[in-house]
Amino acid sequence: MPAYQREKLLFYPAKFNLYESVFEHLDLSILKEQSYKTGRKPFCRQAICRALVYKNLKAIKTLSELTFELSTNLGIGYVLGFDKQSPSRHRFEEFLHKTPNQLLQEIRKTQIKTLVELGVISGEYLSIDSTPVVAWVKQNNPKMFVEGKFDKTKFPQGDPDARLGFMALKRTPKHSKERQLELFNAPSEKNKSGKEVILFWGYRNHVIFDALSELPVFEKTFPANVSDCTVTVPAFKELRKYLSLRTPKEFLLMQPMIQYLSVNT
Repeated sequence: MPAYQREKLLFYPAKFNLYESVFEHLDLSILKEQSYKTGRKPFCRQAICRALVYKNLKAIKTLSELTFELSTNLGIGYVLGFDKQSPSRHRFEEFLHKTPNQLLQEIRKTQIKTLVELGVISGEYLSIDSTPVVAWVKQNNPKMFVEGKFDKTKFPQGDPDARLGFMALKRTPKHSKERQLELFNAPSEKNKSGKEVILFWGYRNHVIFDALSELPVFEKTFPANVSDCTVTVPAFKELRKYLSLRTPKEFLLMQPMIQYLSVNT
């Protein structure tokens, strides 16, 4: 009996069926396979994309940990579509570097359209939120002295697209990046709500999601100096271009306030 078939029988049935069902309904037909004449045989691009989705579902932090997971768990490799051998970390990095982001966005939009047609996403109530993405530059390293570390006119050479932003922390953070940010010699202050404001160089990921299903319908990353209020109105306009969502009443009431904030901030 082949190793993958044997592992499939030994795999925990409920978990196996869950991931099999998820990837069965994930349309990756837009990802075309690479042709090659010399060099290493490429791995299936759709299988690599499924593996990256699996990485997020399992909250696996690094690509190295993902590679170890696939090499020691033949059953999930079978579900993802790998044959006998799982890709190395470098193959995942190559896929992420060479695959245009627009292509991955088209996959996301296709899935959202399907969910709207099935009635899973109604768009009756939409919420917007953002999260900071800290850039790995020396200005964010508390062990390095950089003159004018938080001067917004001096962009970091390691990531020229990163911009100066801030995050508010209310509790003691457990994430390693946020623990590192606590050590900054940056000017921080506590507002009336007791939150500590910390400066950082990086980006901010903005997401609009359907409040009833808690599924994201819009996602885009901007520099950290771009606030939520300047993203909301263009994001809803972009949503209406490819989704037949009715404009929520809550958004109609909120729109004048957002436009006022975008002008006065």
